[in-house]
Amino acid sequence: MKTLFWIGGPSRFETKLLPEWNVVRAEIRPGTFLTWADCVKLCRGEPDAVLAGDSSLPPYLLGVEDFPCPTIFYAVDTHIHSWLPFYGQAFDACLVSLRDHLPLFTRARGGRLPAERVLWHPPCAPSLPEDEELPELPKEWDCLFVGTINPETTPLRQRFFELLGKRIPIAFRTGNYRPLFPRARLVINICEKGDLNFRVFESMGCGTALLTPCIRNGQEELFRPGVHMQTYAIPGLVERCVPDAPTLEGSMLESMASVAADNAEKAIREILSDEPRRKRMVRAAWDEINAHHRPSHRTLALRNLLEALPPQLAVERRKKAADIRGRYLRFMYLLWGESFPSDHPLREAYTLAAQGKLPRP
Repeated sequence: MKTLFWIGGPSRFETKLLPEWNVVRAEIRPGTFLTWADCVKLCRGEPDAVLAGDSSLPPYLLGVEDFPCPTIFYAVDTHIHSWLPFYGQAFDACLVSLRDHLPLFTRARGGRLPAERVLWHPPCAPSLPEDEELPELPKEWDCLFVGTINPETTPLRQRFFELLGKRIPIAFRTGNYRPLFPRARLVINICEKGDLNFRVFESMGCGTALLTPCIRNGQEELFRPGVHMQTYAIPGLVERCVPDAPTLEGSMLESMASVAADNAEKAIREILSDEPRRKRMVRAAWDEINAHHRPSHRTLALRNLLEALPPQLAVERRKKAADIRGRYLRFMYLLWGESFPSDHPLREAYTLAAQGKLPRP
């Protein structure tokens, strides 16, 4: 049996659907990194493939351009981190959460990866117990938002809900969404940077009606507004789905939040005033999620990718390791190194990695 070493990142896969693979899972702690020697140690032998998931941390797998087995990078937050496409060039294939960002990883934008090895891998809903039916729980809230609201990191979200909350009663919760979503008639979503986020799939996959912004990144290829969910417009949101978009402030923030609140209020009142329509939307979304967007579907896509990555790819990549490092990794590593204090272990690690040397953990 082959070994897949799977590190960090969103872990919504069902390993039982990878029967030919022994999946070894590892999380990554902030301020730490792994080399090939660490991977071998943790797997108790050399893995046959390595999957590194985007964990909202600095690059943690060092020397990956010289790993002797096929490698995959799963990139989620490309709308936030501009370095992810550069890092992805050190791998043999990439799974990318946001469809519109696929070209950032390919030869079309100066990368080295062919398009057939950069695959759209959107989020998915949580797993379900076998044959679970659509939840029919008593409703405690008409409108619910589950998530954090921080004026520093999510100013649009904060101002939007401040304005909307004066017109529509909204329940705000944090923590585990799974027991919360089914108890709401409507879940409200907002995408701070126009990203197709997990809340879209999670709410519909928990049997709740969804109101979410109009965005790109394949949302309307996967789901039909008015059928599976309802959408509302936020002016300028689509253009913000780029890496390192500037923080919204001043008149731009106020304008976007005000129009968004107006549009969301209208949509909420329409949905809540027509209970049969709301229930039809819930059922259509539930069926669509179960047919295409559970962890089982994403696992089968991963399985197909693993089967399509021959060991020869690693051989060819290793021949180009110095060039990959020079073109895509060195400057990124040096910038990351400078972002840490002089006595931080990652500062030295990135400096060495930029030179093609393997730091000690």
